[in-house]
Amino acid sequence: GAYKTESSVCIVWYGVSSYGYSRPTLDNVMIAPAPSCAQAENLSVTDVTQNDATLNWALVQGKGAAAEEYAIEVFLNGEEEAIVSETVTPEVADGVYSYTIEGEFNSGTGYYFTVKGLCGADDEAVIAESSVFYTLCDPFVLPLALDTVTETALQPCWTMNDADYLNNTVCLNSP
Repeated sequence: GAYKTESSVCIVWYGVSSYGYSRPTLDNVMIAPAPSCAQAENLSVTDVTQNDATLNWALVQGKGAAAEEYAIEVFLNGEEEAIVSETVTPEVADGVYSYTIEGEFNSGTGYYFTVKGLCGADDEAVIAESSVFYTLCDPFVLPLALDTVTETALQPCWTMNDADYLNNTVCLNSP
């Protein structure tokens, strides 16, 4: 918590663990004015195809105004270097902010994205991060004919879940 004396603002912190309370030390603390625009929340993805996706988010209510522009970055699952980095003006409908990215994704691949409101010069909202989402796998061309059903005989991004050769059944999964 924080409190104020006649000449100081004091910040108090403590740690809680399964062993009780402690007084941890902190390093690299920065105290700065709060951003003037709201942080994104409830990040989600819709209209996902093999190569496209619409990124969606809402804003934390009561924590600042909406930004006019947002910095969006998209990453491969598990990676820290962005494959897409854009400053965008999203569409807004019913409190949901949306931006579609086209042609930047590979089929059957995991990605995540971040959104940060750009409030003004040297004024940015806190970064929000999505969960991992997967693009669609390329469809099978039917009929699917395999001489031997093995993992290597399948198209990329499809995996064999179960094979019951006595009943001529193979179950395939996409991510």
